[in-house]
Amino acid sequence: MKKKKLSPLWLIPAVVIVALILWCIHFPLTMFAGLRADTEPLSATVLVDQVPETPAITFTTNDTEQLSEIMEQLRSVRGRFMGWFSMITYNDDPLLHLIVTGNKGKNPYHLSLCVDSDGYLYVQEGNTRLRAKDAALYDYLTELAARHDGVVTLNNGWNYTPQDSMTYTVRSAILGEGEKECCLSVEFHSAIQDSDAKQWAVEKYTDFYDGWTENYLKANMAAVRASYTVEYDSTKTPLPSGKIERVFLLFINKETGKWEIWESAEMPLGEKDTVKTVAADYVEKLSRVIYLYEDIDLAENTVLTYDDSPEMQYVVEKSEELKARRVAEGHFRTDWGSMYSTDVMEFSEDSAIVLVWEDIGFRYEGEEFSSGMGNEYTVTLKKFNGEWLVSSVEGGDTYSLKEMETYQYRKAMPELYAQAGVEAFSFHDTLSVQVTNVIKTETRVLPAEDNFEYEVYTVLPGAEIEVLHAAVEDTVELGPLGIWKVYSKDGTLQYLESGMPNIPITENINGIGAESVCILVFELYTGEG
Repeated sequence: MKKKKLSPLWLIPAVVIVALILWCIHFPLTMFAGLRADTEPLSATVLVDQVPETPAITFTTNDTEQLSEIMEQLRSVRGRFMGWFSMITYNDDPLLHLIVTGNKGKNPYHLSLCVDSDGYLYVQEGNTRLRAKDAALYDYLTELAARHDGVVTLNNGWNYTPQDSMTYTVRSAILGEGEKECCLSVEFHSAIQDSDAKQWAVEKYTDFYDGWTENYLKANMAAVRASYTVEYDSTKTPLPSGKIERVFLLFINKETGKWEIWESAEMPLGEKDTVKTVAADYVEKLSRVIYLYEDIDLAENTVLTYDDSPEMQYVVEKSEELKARRVAEGHFRTDWGSMYSTDVMEFSEDSAIVLVWEDIGFRYEGEEFSSGMGNEYTVTLKKFNGEWLVSSVEGGDTYSLKEMETYQYRKAMPELYAQAGVEAFSFHDTLSVQVTNVIKTETRVLPAEDNFEYEVYTVLPGAEIEVLHAAVEDTVELGPLGIWKVYSKDGTLQYLESGMPNIPITENINGIGAESVCILVFELYTGEG
């Protein structure tokens, strides 16, 4: 008797059943937000995004108990997985943004998510979209974001509006200088929470007043390091003009929930404070060039001041290229707002590496809804003549060392890149690939292998292999494996699979083959020889 073949149609109900099971499961938010047990939050910020208003920071805290409450709330959230999002939709109610920074073990932690009143959660780091089981998180963040207004004048002469955000409170105070008769101009640069300055202040001011215990100051005091440029009329005030860096000490008003400035006296600032400011200031300048198309000298405050640097020259030229392209495409933004946090990853006497997290909000001209994004940058700094200067920038959607190298080659060999093309290569019905940046193809022969013929592609830096089709075979030990492999000069190999991510062609890659024999060899041309 012949066995009846099983119809593949049975897969359809199986897939439907699995999809229904997944739909019914409410996954914890911890699966998508990295909220491990060892995650230690240091600050949390809530932004309210209400069309057509500009997104505004309305709540910021570094209080330990408050942060624990926020983390507990996040860990209680469950929702259905709705896939990945490319755009956040808006309804009539405000969209609430929650930003949490801290430490996860020995590494920095950063969470950015959005919540709307329809129950959707958008975890921005992984572009994950969930449908919340209930509205508890939205209601909780709404309560945190409750706003109060009022203007006060400090005993030390600062005019400002207290805010739920400590950094926005400081920004208000600095811009308030421009309203004084003695001030000719003021330009705000940055305001960043400073944990080192806070620790210094806690140690200095413990028991300064009755009730100012160490625990009280840790829970209620904040330190913000600000940078700004101001010009005063010397005939009306003895205050100095120029670029100023100052640390503000603030206290939370329990009744209003607003941060109020207590002191802004001079206090010792370490070298780490300086590198944080320089890194954050430079990232902000980059964003204002590539998103707002402002005319800013991006070579300033970099190593280009003293010497040529391919890394920084790439950053400057790439930024101008992006600016020109986006202007030509007509992508203009309004209602701009930005916030930055930093962490020093490496530090020595003359070099430093700083992580800069950027959260920006804006509205495209002609659109009623607001947009936003978060970027992470790695900024390397060098010290020249006692001044910290930016020496390289990686991250965001525009900068990487790999792109920088290719960019330099394109500048050096524009005619060759203009001539380069895409070549298709196939072998019977078991292999089909496409190779980019090919400038020369030829057939070579191995006499020692019975005149075996193989193809050679000469490619330019930045070339990649796209695998369209690659056959597999079953193995006893490892299961299904690709027949074809990419062989490298260091002895490593990579099995090819259909639809796998593109493979960059580097100097280490030899070619594609099987049984240690390549049928397609790559030669990388870098302008030499």
